[in-house]
Amino acid sequence: MGRPIFDFVHADDSDAVRKVLCDCLRYAHRKHNCEYRFRNRDGSWRTLESAARKLLAGSEGDIILNSRDITSQKLAEKALRAQQNAMARGREELQALAARLFREQEEERRRVAAEMNGNLSQRLALMGLRAAHMAARAAAGQSTDVFQDCIAGLDRDLRRLAGALHPATLDQLGLAVALREYCAEFTRKGGIPVNYVHRGISACLPGRTASTLYRIAEEALGNVAKHACAKETWVTLSKTAKGIRLAIRDDGAGFDPVAVDPGSGLGILAMRERLRAVGGSLSIRSRHGTGTEVVALAPLLSAGNQPGATIPRNVVVDPLDQHQQPVVEFHQIHQVHEQPHEPRDGSREVQPAKRSYRLVASDRR
Repeated sequence: MGRPIFDFVHADDSDAVRKVLCDCLRYAHRKHNCEYRFRNRDGSWRTLESAARKLLAGSEGDIILNSRDITSQKLAEKALRAQQNAMARGREELQALAARLFREQEEERRRVAAEMNGNLSQRLALMGLRAAHMAARAAAGQSTDVFQDCIAGLDRDLRRLAGALHPATLDQLGLAVALREYCAEFTRKGGIPVNYVHRGISACLPGRTASTLYRIAEEALGNVAKHACAKETWVTLSKTAKGIRLAIRDDGAGFDPVAVDPGSGLGILAMRERLRAVGGSLSIRSRHGTGTEVVALAPLLSAGNQPGATIPRNVVVDPLDQHQQPVVEFHQIHQVHEQPHEPRDGSREVQPAKRSYRLVASDRR
């Protein structure tokens, strides 16, 4: 008691309170409202809403303040604004992601159309000409090996085109084998060695879980190739008590995940949305100069519990997996060699290359 009010008013709000008191002296017949922070007995700050009025007209008379504590209301308003801002940012990110997905879908359609209208159409036309030529040669009793090579090459191109849209290995041999082949392809194209390990992964994973984790690996390794400047990469696929865990780690430049611009982090947002669709989660650990680790966790549900998830009848199951024994495979993929495929007739027609993988320190137990 007896201490000035400004000993308890927050320094940033003292000017507003002083103005209210001056207005009370100047306009005595009015009521003047003010909000300010007031120090409590325990030293904490409370937000008060006060109505000030001069008791008596004239130069004399005290000023009375009727106040109520609105701290809880202010905290609720702050939380609501934060939630609204987060929702607004989420809408913007989803809109940007949708726009990106539409662009990528259109680019993929354009690429497939160009591949079919260009390479495949030309080869079909060439096959038509050769078919007429081969008919004459067959009538003369000559070999038709060139025509058979052309058909085989067309079949390989169709399989490659279909694999770019959805890898058949994922449905036929399972996620572990599909990722091993993708890591080998990643090394062949980018020259970045990949250490690939999978532990206890069954070929009979639900379809949505397998395809989601495969696309996560594609996106993460794509980011390594584009941004990380990495010399080596590690890909680990394992089964945990919570589900299937996929970890992609590199020794590249790294970045600050908190400071990622929303417009440039759409790849991360796309991975999160894919995992959210199957009830999974994504975590990213990275710092400048220490590389990046992306960890995706997808719950392991039965095919019946996941909408649209089916296990193909022609799936190949590892014999060890039938007895619930852990299967561990380690592949250090350093280089993928390509050997040119020579046509049987000695012609110079370009044929798809045969690939051979050099897998170092492979261990299965």
